[in-house]
Amino acid sequence: MIDLPPGDLAPRALRDPAVLMRRRALLAARPRHMARLIDYVAGLKARQPDWEVPDLDPASGGEDARILFLFEKPGPMTAHGRGSGFISMHNDDRTAEATYRFALERNRLPLACCLVSNVIPWWDGTRAISPLQRRLTAPAIVGLLGLLPPLRALVLVGATAQRAWDRSGLPLPDGVGLWRSAHPSPQVYAGYRERWEAIPSCWPTAEALDQSALPRCTRR
Repeated sequence: MIDLPPGDLAPRALRDPAVLMRRRALLAARPRHMARLIDYVAGLKARQPDWEVPDLDPASGGEDARILFLFEKPGPMTAHGRGSGFISMHNDDRTAEATYRFALERNRLPLACCLVSNVIPWWDGTRAISPLQRRLTAPAIVGLLGLLPPLRALVLVGATAQRAWDRSGLPLPDGVGLWRSAHPSPQVYAGYRERWEAIPSCWPTAEALDQSALPRCTRR
């Protein structure tokens, strides 16, 4: 696990410029667990240079992750300049904080076992998803899954992520369980409170992670 000050790993920690600077320095050092993921993100950027691709968080499990949380599409708080430039549970927004509370606190998952990404990895200034982005979804997912050999659980977070996966027709890697949940966004909290409250029960727990076979959860 990467050695960072405890405050760097608190909810919304990346709002602090000093914390963000240390995270950027860590990524620039190309730690072993991030090297291929850094190249993966660079490849996505090169493929669509007009779109931004937030970096994956080097404080997470990276290539050693056993649980991959696939959200829908990056938001404005992941953008460079306005936000942190990272896909991270430590971003300064309510969805990231809820993800942190559910995964790390409620379900007691080690951060070193988790990686957060999106089925559509590009941010183009809008939350709308274009037909081209939908077509690019499957290759992006395949490229990411191929870099995570210890993976045990794939968690599809939100209806858009679930539809994108289902339409892709991709098979699950051997030994990987599939989980589905609502999105921990303020909109779901306000309009579908029961679904929001049920999210932790639809994600793996620390106890399940230690089992030989993770159970599946298909509740939306």
